[in-house]
Amino acid sequence: MTDEPAERPSPWRRLWRLVVESVVLVVLAVVVAAVLRVFVVQPFFVPSGSMQPTIEKHERIVVKKFGEVERGDVVVFEDPAAWLPPAERPERRTGVLGRGMEFVGLLPPSDKGYLVKRLIGLPGDHVVCCDGDGRLTVNDQPLAETDYLFTGNKPSEEPFDVVVPRDRVWVMGDHRLSSGDSRVHLGPEDRTAFVPMDNVVGRAFAAVWPIGDTRWLDRPTTFEAVPKPSKPAPGEPVVNAPPGRSDARR
Repeated sequence: MTDEPAERPSPWRRLWRLVVESVVLVVLAVVVAAVLRVFVVQPFFVPSGSMQPTIEKHERIVVKKFGEVERGDVVVFEDPAAWLPPAERPERRTGVLGRGMEFVGLLPPSDKGYLVKRLIGLPGDHVVCCDGDGRLTVNDQPLAETDYLFTGNKPSEEPFDVVVPRDRVWVMGDHRLSSGDSRVHLGPEDRTAFVPMDNVVGRAFAAVWPIGDTRWLDRPTTFEAVPKPSKPAPGEPVVNAPPGRSDARR
């Protein structure tokens, strides 16, 4: 008794199976990419030079969205209070390709404005500029900023003395003369100068484009010496008179 040869599927059936398998793979890839974007990592484009020399204008960075952020981290955050001028606010993408790339995380959401700065002060931190030697201090610890501060920039042209309130952070760009950061927004509505923790997307850990300039974005060692704040974080910002002045607003 001889075995009859197994019936081979028709070309149309093989083609249909290939199409189904391909669609399943694409759907799985989209789902995985969407999960990564929501919970793990997300790329961002940096249009300005406010973080030079750490991040150059028009570079792309990757943000880690899990874990806590620390002093010294480069962070990406959603615009907390119209920090971006109207001309720099993004326009919502309408094309299918662009919206699809947003969904899978290859592009950030176009309906929100994002900024990138260095996290200087955590809730409860006393941040002052400048001390007698012209240095930025956090909880009375001077920072050695030469590793990341833009050449020729001082720690700050504008003096300030603040205590960061609960659930907020104080951020500054590395190119201090070209950065619209917490200092610039320290006005009558002092709370707008402090970024809500809920707005922080995460820590930028690598620059990935242009490909020849790929590198890690490490936390500067100078922040390791900063002690914890001596008092619990206040519920509202504390803005003292800048060094050398006596006109405290609070």
